[in-house]
Amino acid sequence: MKKTSGILMGLLMTSSLAFSAEVMKPSYSLLNAKDIKWTAAPAAFPAGARMAVLQGNPEKAGILTVRMMLPANYRIPVHSHSQTEAITVISGRAEFGFGKAFNTAGLQVLTAGGFLLLPGKTYHYLRTKTPAVVQITTQGPFDLNVLDADDQNRLEDTDESAVD
Repeated sequence: MKKTSGILMGLLMTSSLAFSAEVMKPSYSLLNAKDIKWTAAPAAFPAGARMAVLQGNPEKAGILTVRMMLPANYRIPVHSHSQTEAITVISGRAEFGFGKAFNTAGLQVLTAGGFLLLPGKTYHYLRTKTPAVVQITTQGPFDLNVLDADDQNRLEDTDESAVD
């Protein structure tokens, strides 16, 4: 009996280890810049931006990493997201503002390599003067809650001369 239970125990342990190794196989994603597939950004964004999904699905729950290619003189109006965002400027420079009014005097510059951690439900906005690429990591599904839909068309500045 001891010999049979020892053999059964050994078989169970071996099959458990094999199952664990199969389940725990490392999975990774490797993507070079030249292989990134860019498409027009979703309609929720002002026209002109391009987007590439590096990880996840913007419409489903789970971790999501996207890159956005923003042209010069681009603006995203005051908005918020349900989830926290981790934003890294990959190239160029992006200017971020915070609050419920688009105010160029309060913009803060992030240059290539710069990082912004933005808690969910924080009102913010963005402007570029030169082309920029930003990477955003968040939890899906992705949402863009524009504070004032008229801002998509209007985007009035309070003081354009205040920022270089």
